[in-house]
Amino acid sequence: MRAAKAIKRNHLRGERGLPGPPGKPGPEGPRGEIGFQGREGLRGPAGLRGPEGVVGPAGKIENLEDMAKQVAYVDRSIENIYNEMGAHINRMTQLQQELDSLREAVRQLAARLEN
Repeated sequence: MRAAKAIKRNHLRGERGLPGPPGKPGPEGPRGEIGFQGREGLRGPAGLRGPEGVVGPAGKIENLEDMAKQVAYVDRSIENIYNEMGAHINRMTQLQQELDSLREAVRQLAARLEN
């Protein structure tokens, strides 16, 4: 008999309305434990180091051939720096010329407005 009443009630219901706004968020749950830290990895081979631990061309000099390589490296580095500076100087010169022409155009416009 209960099943019949339930069917009768469901049959009498109308269509569902629009859903309401979402509710407030619940409280934050407990934080998990931090896992254990793994083992440290293997160390790679160390490169040529100088007396102060410097890596690269300023490292320990063992013979004249190494010194020649380091001098050549420094020479190439200086050449690259000069090339970069030259490119920046050319660009700055070009920008200065553009600013000068803009300044002249503004002065001409101001002179026309004054007359």
